[in-house]
Amino acid sequence: MEFQKMLESLPLFIKTFREFQFSEIKEYQIAGDDFLLDLCGVCDIMKPLMLLLVTLQGLNVPCWKLVCWWPRLESHLKSMLRNLSVEFPTSLLPLLKKHSSDILSRKFKGTKLVQGWKITSTVSSQDDNGNKTTVDNWAAREKHDVEQDLKAFLSDLVYSCNNRISNCSNELMSTLTCLDLDTIFSLLCGEHLTSGKVKLAAGEESLERYGKEQFNKFFAYVCSLDHIQKLRREHEETELLFDAVFAHIILHKIKQSLKTFLWKREGGYPETWFSLPSIMPKLYGPLVKLEEATNTYDEEKPYRLGNVYSLTFGEVTKPVLAELDEEAVYHSIYGDECLFHTIGIEGCVTIDIALAKGGTEAVVESFYSVMKSQQCTGGQSNEMLSLRTKLDWCMPPVLQGTRAVKEITQIYLDGDKEASLPKHVLPILGDRAKFVKEGKVLKRQRIEDVRLPFLL
Repeated sequence: MEFQKMLESLPLFIKTFREFQFSEIKEYQIAGDDFLLDLCGVCDIMKPLMLLLVTLQGLNVPCWKLVCWWPRLESHLKSMLRNLSVEFPTSLLPLLKKHSSDILSRKFKGTKLVQGWKITSTVSSQDDNGNKTTVDNWAAREKHDVEQDLKAFLSDLVYSCNNRISNCSNELMSTLTCLDLDTIFSLLCGEHLTSGKVKLAAGEESLERYGKEQFNKFFAYVCSLDHIQKLRREHEETELLFDAVFAHIILHKIKQSLKTFLWKREGGYPETWFSLPSIMPKLYGPLVKLEEATNTYDEEKPYRLGNVYSLTFGEVTKPVLAELDEEAVYHSIYGDECLFHTIGIEGCVTIDIALAKGGTEAVVESFYSVMKSQQCTGGQSNEMLSLRTKLDWCMPPVLQGTRAVKEITQIYLDGDKEASLPKHVLPILGDRAKFVKEGKVLKRQRIEDVRLPFLL
């Protein structure tokens, strides 16, 4: 990001440097053609990696996305490495492709550039008076030198990232890819036949086979959890299938439920799940064909982490390109009653546990920020600090104070049958009594400032 800003403001910086004739740095260090080529190349190389790192910070991004996205990004970076050329750059390096011809002609956005140099060797000696002198041997840094250095940088970057991700990704993250929505939806691509059936491009067997082994392992873990066993005992009448032998049934229901609702002729699920513009919702009609788009290059988004889909609707002749909005799909799973019951309690609970197995570090930073606010002067026990932090974390924010007081008052007055909380015997919270004649005590209580005014 800083390199990108530097590239945008560099012409003005060079102009200022030349007008004021700064001596701290040499002109070739900021206006050399090799420096501009380096800067464009590094920005192009780092942009998809920065996209990965920033996207993984999202609160709605599951922890297993790193395992899904990195192989594709690694292939993209290796393709960059194979096709990297300073003189004839490909579209994989958009900045270099846009500016390389001008930079090689010694100009950049109307600013004149100079020859780039590099130090090849340094020789130390003494003059006739015995003073130590240092002589630097220089050589012009040509375009092939820049190209070799960019290739070395890219190669080392791929190796370093691959090594770090391999060491930091545990087995659970790879196991949870069996529930990756983007991959499942890529297997749901196909077309609606005139007979009413849906023909999947990859075939039903590919959809059924995907993630089967990993899901069996994860579902066995889910069934072993104490609260899941308790849930199963409490719902003996409904016969919940929380047993490892039913794993294939649960995964099959999840996939087939998503398939049914995606290709439904009513409900508008494709429009919601792919975040299509709702300007003309009546013109979309039923989904006729869904496929992965191939030629999706965009100068603003030269690289995408997920799949791009081409959707063809009955009332629209031109296909619509869109990316899957996984957050919208999860919202439908837990917010749409029909979809929830079709998947079943077992499938929804399994997805819920999978999503809870990881999260962005932003959540951790927020939690520690709350803990810092609960520290008391003079020190306190870790147990007390932990309890205060958990209580503050679970309490609603101040802006929702009115709602909290209202609901707490309701429980105080009427009780809560589900939580087995009886109502208060002598409730003191209620409407103020109306008196014809008001005494001094009641008047003082009415006009006196309350002890906790923030509750009102």
